[in-house]
Amino acid sequence: MFVYTQLTAVKNLLLIAFLTLAFLRSWSQDLSFYVYAHPDDWQLFMGTNAFDDIAAGYTKKVVMIQLSAAEQGNGTNLQTYYNGRSYLPFYLARLSGSEKSVQFASDTRSAHGQWKSNMEVVNGHNILKKVYKNVVMYTLFLSDDGSLSQMYHDNKGIGAIDGSATYTSREDLVKTIGQIFSFESIGYAAHRRNLYITDPDACQNPGENSDHKVAALIAATANTTHGMHMQAYETYCTKDKPVNLTGEEIAKKAALFALADLGRTENNIWSTFVVHDREDHHINWLSRQYVRDFGENEFFYATQNVPCNERSPQKPTKDDRVITAPTTRHVYLSPNPLTIHFDLTYEVVVEGQVRIDVLDSSGRPMGTVLNERQPAGMHSLRYNTLSLIAGQYILMLQTATYNEVVKFIKN
Repeated sequence: MFVYTQLTAVKNLLLIAFLTLAFLRSWSQDLSFYVYAHPDDWQLFMGTNAFDDIAAGYTKKVVMIQLSAAEQGNGTNLQTYYNGRSYLPFYLARLSGSEKSVQFASDTRSAHGQWKSNMEVVNGHNILKKVYKNVVMYTLFLSDDGSLSQMYHDNKGIGAIDGSATYTSREDLVKTIGQIFSFESIGYAAHRRNLYITDPDACQNPGENSDHKVAALIAATANTTHGMHMQAYETYCTKDKPVNLTGEEIAKKAALFALADLGRTENNIWSTFVVHDREDHHINWLSRQYVRDFGENEFFYATQNVPCNERSPQKPTKDDRVITAPTTRHVYLSPNPLTIHFDLTYEVVVEGQVRIDVLDSSGRPMGTVLNERQPAGMHSLRYNTLSLIAGQYILMLQTATYNEVVKFIKN
């Protein structure tokens, strides 16, 4: 009995230690929420930031919430054509494209993973939840035939096109999104949580799609009780603004959107990447990305429809600039692949604490390279890797102004 009691006590202590470590790990991680109407909105208008968040792997959790089914009147039936082959329904084909985008960005930094899927009950509603490594995707499948706008402005009920759920009012939907925020935020420090939406203000983002606007307003309203830092992205109006992304940033957006488009074309649906008989094809938005902080003042203007000429000066968009040179890379690791050591050169932008860790491909700590306060400037070091077995590893650098993750291979 005494031995059994001791073993039980040891197991309990180990469990407590494990749970404490998991909590502390999430407490020091960043959490990004992306709320949008359609499955290709986040790639097209938020692509460079979303790519980096997803590719950060275990160092950042990404929660994506899609409100609309984006079925465009095509219903839920399988598409069957003269050759007898069946394709995914229109709305599921578009969702599959969004999943391909997530998987591509995630797999650029770590090994291929597996999607996990289940129906989650949130505020009494069934919602499809899918998880791929550090990314959690919720899809509500609400009709995109104007019902979202009626629900928000006339406070009418709205249902999922697959019959999975019905939302009785605007408040019901806001509460549901708020509960997703609450559940997914457990263990994450308030100052490390961020919410990204499309800009719902007609003065800042003219010509906005009504579904985009409602999705943003629902998310912003839900956030009034969560206090996350919000940023809002301009959408269609950026077509006529200067190109403001680097070649690398454009490549990231283009890759994400191409994979979103593949979900359509492999299911016998027309491509939207380049529409040859129109001037507003989607390729116009891939080289532009305009975003601004979205606080209480901006939320008030967006919801109260204050005339543009009666407002105090708007905050400028954060990315109102034309880039002519690539951004500076902070970290250089060589050789890669390596055998007995690596040489690391990195920049400290502002004096402060610097921590460098090595982890295996699953995120398990393998050793701390450095943990000390350092002055601003370029720094170099050599790290012996003889204790590491052959395989894929992650180097994580954390400074006062940026975090960087670099993958390397030990032969």
